[in-house]
Amino acid sequence: MAKSLAVDLESKGVFVSLISPGFVKTPLTDKNDFAMPMLIPPEEASLEIRQGLAKRKNEVHFPRKFSYFLKVLATLPTAAQLALVKKMTRKTQ
Repeated sequence: MAKSLAVDLESKGVFVSLISPGFVKTPLTDKNDFAMPMLIPPEEASLEIRQGLAKRKNEVHFPRKFSYFLKVLATLPTAAQLALVKKMTRKTQ
């Protein structure tokens, strides 16, 4: 969707950037009872977003290791994706 919007809005002078955050520590994520790999503070997330937008990146994703893992995960068959996600987000004791 972001790519389509970028093409449609470019002639109007609007730049579209897709923001793909990992887990960010917030009051909402504090309520989660499952593992959140590579949880980052909001200040770090804010910095990543602001830097990415300043550089006019088409996609801003962070933390990078987590984002790249998700991109690789998306190439797997759906059953394998679901099995890995279930394992990663098991409820913590």
